[in-house]
Amino acid sequence: MTCRICRNSENNTTYQAREMMFGLRTTFTYFQCAACKCLQIAEIPADIAPYNPQDYNGHVRPKNDYYSGVEGKFRKIRFLATLFT
Repeated sequence: MTCRICRNSENNTTYQAREMMFGLRTTFTYFQCAACKCLQIAEIPADIAPYNPQDYNGHVRPKNDYYSGVEGKFRKIRFLATLFT
């Protein structure tokens, strides 16, 4: 994997992480550049829509009712459980 910042491709460390905010649990590969220490996703998904709802800006919670109702309560429990495992 080649760093998008400094173009280094040697001795980079890879990591596996799951998407947990929306409960999709998709596994992604990330890597940290050995030269500049930048952590970045190895491959950006072709369709990022499932990971970025229309009202999600990355800095505040979505304004929709994502955590309301019965399904929303389960989403919240699932999300909170990931913080302690």
